Amino acid sequence: MNSMKEKKALLFISTLLLTSCALMSTAFAQYPAPTQLSLPPGAKARLGKGTITEIAYAPDGNVFAVATSAGVWLYDTETYQEQAFLTGQRDEAASITWSGDGTLLASASADGIRLWDVSTATLKINLTEHHGEHMIPDLVALSTDGTLLVSSDFHEIRLWDVKTATLKATFKAPRHREKVGSISLSGDARLLASGSWHEDTIEIWDVKTATLKATLPGFGPGEKCVSLNPDGTRLAAGGIAEIGSKYAWFLWDVENATQIATLGGDEIPEGGYSRSPVSSISWSQDGRVLAVGYSDGIVRLWNMTDVIPTLKNIFRANTEGITSLSWSPDGTHLATGGSDVRFWQLQNITLKTTLIGYTGSVTSVSLSADGKRLASAIWTDTLHLWDVTTATHIATLRTTPTHSWKHVIESVALNPEGTLIATGQADGLRLWDVKSTKEIGLLTEKISDRSPSGRRISSVSWSADGTHLASGSEHGTVRLWDFTNTTPTLKATLIGHREEVHSVALNADGTRLASASEGSHALRLRDMENGTGKVIFSESLRGDHVHSISLNADGTLLASTSWSNETFLWDLPRVNPKPIFTGISSNCVAFNSDGTLLASGDVYGKVSLWEVPTLTAVPKTPFRKNKTLPISVISEAFVKVSVILKLIDAHKATFTGHADRIRGLSWSTDGRILASGSADGTVLLWDINALQHPKTDN
Repeated sequence: MNSMKEKKALLFISTLLLTSCALMSTAFAQYPAPTQLSLPPGAKARLGKGTITEIAYAPDGNVFAVATSAGVWLYDTETYQEQAFLTGQRDEAASITWSGDGTLLASASADGIRLWDVSTATLKINLTEHHGEHMIPDLVALSTDGTLLVSSDFHEIRLWDVKTATLKATFKAPRHREKVGSISLSGDARLLASGSWHEDTIEIWDVKTATLKATLPGFGPGEKCVSLNPDGTRLAAGGIAEIGSKYAWFLWDVENATQIATLGGDEIPEGGYSRSPVSSISWSQDGRVLAVGYSDGIVRLWNMTDVIPTLKNIFRANTEGITSLSWSPDGTHLATGGSDVRFWQLQNITLKTTLIGYTGSVTSVSLSADGKRLASAIWTDTLHLWDVTTATHIATLRTTPTHSWKHVIESVALNPEGTLIATGQADGLRLWDVKSTKEIGLLTEKISDRSPSGRRISSVSWSADGTHLASGSEHGTVRLWDFTNTTPTLKATLIGHREEVHSVALNADGTRLASASEGSHALRLRDMENGTGKVIFSESLRGDHVHSISLNADGTLLASTSWSNETFLWDLPRVNPKPIFTGISSNCVAFNSDGTLLASGDVYGKVSLWEVPTLTAVPKTPFRKNKTLPISVISEAFVKVSVILKLIDAHKATFTGHADRIRGLSWSTDGRILASGSADGTVLLWDINALQHPKTDN
């Protein structure tokens, strides 16, 4: 090895050691004290901040914005404390951009492009709503003077006049037949670069005329990120572009539409390549340094003053992948976004501070009986434990090894005492000790259950007295576990479903067990008092996919909801149970402990409360197993009107505040708290006791 290579190797190793130590120092950092900004009406606390999508320094460097699946967080860069939470959008805040003077922040989400007045943290205008077109924008870029805004909407790019809130032009690209994955505006707003996910080219646009200026040869199909330098003369782009076994990024001369260099292949210095795709690219404001982030958490800094860029530094910035990069205006700091946000002082590559508390999509939530503890499962291998009283994070629980698809958590259930957590995961049913926050182990019937096929547990549920635990698996099997003794024992293995069991529910004393699947026998209720598991109710629901069920305390009412968003109440004491069609559109359902209230959560993030005694009085509409009704049109119309009137009477309240679908609901035993977990990455705790009015408008 020659001396130059030795020096570069030493630089590479020492830098990684330095940043590894910095990462270790924050690995066990505590979640910050809760700042309950912009809580929706009726909510007493928000747990989690959502999943990070993009980060951005304000032009003066005093404010820092973090876009997430729940909304946009604004931080003071002196104290790194939250200043505001900008929310109200539907779906994630997918992209953000600042105006040059820092007074406006634009955010893009499924229901429009919002312009926020940062000084008051209030919405100034929704551009797409104002224009009246149906769009789903997911990328935005503002001109420095704040007069022009560029947005991408799937395969189209639009130019907006911010002052008049009007659409100026639509960019027509013959090549962008697929989703536009990245856009970049030059500092003078003269040029725009765009790259699509599946096309192999990058387009350069003249913004003033909205015409295609040049088409640059790409690097094959796949997700791309593009970034123009401040003066618009050079373009850097990367993504899923593999040179040999190493992922590369590319540099072009924009004016001549020629490629300057391919960086990341065998020709660059040792330690300068990556075996993971490029996930983010960002120029410093003076254009002298380029930061390239990778999906393995590595960041490489390139010296762009040379004709052919040279590697300046390399460091591990995040334990997980890089999703976004942002330079401080003076170029002394680089912020990296991934599972958290980290601020790096670049002179010595030292970690200055870390913003934590961001959480992925919530798949399931469970409250302890006393309402003091809450467990939330994230759509990975991660489980969060929360103190409900103080709205603070207690612990993060993960299966070892982490980041494995084999350990994805699909369902969580905290026993009534709050001492044990059961999780349904891709590799089986796990138990966790709350006090030690340690995994106890897999709960299996026998060794053969741990074979690769059919061991995924998709649903778990405790009885209200904590003596029994039910679990449902991917191959249609339901198991009931007895926890009356120190060592849990298998009480029954129940078959009958032909497809995956999506939900299980026990009544208070564990004598009745309901399970939900799809196809024939989509719904089943069993008598477990004598341990035989005799089927006392079965319904196909026309083969619909039933994904959420709830039993009331005495097991006399069953609520079910399906992919068609139809919700039914089943009157179980009848000899032939009939569905009560409630007309509620929901994604999940949950009875409170005394069965007087039914909570439903829908795909739009709304949580509704219904008075059960009134719902059970709703006229019984004929349940259509066929398309025809055995009653007259007049009778059918009368019944439908009666149902609507009863539903209005039964509706108690609707809570809004989530940006995405509700995935889980859980009540405290006293009925004072209802927890809702959402795909937006947050859990909201609703203060049911504080409801001042029995009914509110939708």
